[in-house]
Amino acid sequence: MSSTELIDLAANQSITITSPSYPGNYQNNLDIEWFIQTAEDFRILLSFHAFNTESGNDYLVVGNGRDSTDSSTWVILGSGSSLPPDTLSTGNAMWLRFTSDGVITKSGFSLSARSVESLGKSTLNEVKH
Repeated sequence: MSSTELIDLAANQSITITSPSYPGNYQNNLDIEWFIQTAEDFRILLSFHAFNTESGNDYLVVGNGRDSTDSSTWVILGSGSSLPPDTLSTGNAMWLRFTSDGVITKSGFSLSARSVESLGKSTLNEVKH
């Protein structure tokens, strides 16, 4: 199953994004993208609450900007059960892409995406993996 969701965060707004069926198991053969944008002078802060995917086969990839095909924008490549760190976008847009294979499913992930004012140099380190 493939899908794309466009999310427009208002200034200082926060939303929750989860894998399909969370906290139940997600389905096999998923390819889901979320594109998040916020106001021009704001950034997006992702905070993970739960993370559990089939290690080495099911992935959540997160990147800066609007081009999910550009691997140079990647800031998180998550698979397995380690909780990814809080991550702050470099600009006012981020994307997430979740893919699963056809074998094992798990509970997936839950995260919050929050629009935060950009005050020049951030106090939260921008994470690159």
